[in-house]
Amino acid sequence: MDTPAIVSAREWEDARQQLLVTEKQVTRGQDALAAVTAGPT
Repeated sequence: MDTPAIVSAREWEDARQQLLVTEKQVTRGQDALAAVTAGPT
């Protein structure tokens, strides 16, 4: 197993913020899919 690279706090925070943006996009996509597959209520 490779160990992760050691990065500065700034690099880590930037990567974390990008991950949060990506996670939000995925969640919105999942919510949209659920709304379509759930049908009318």
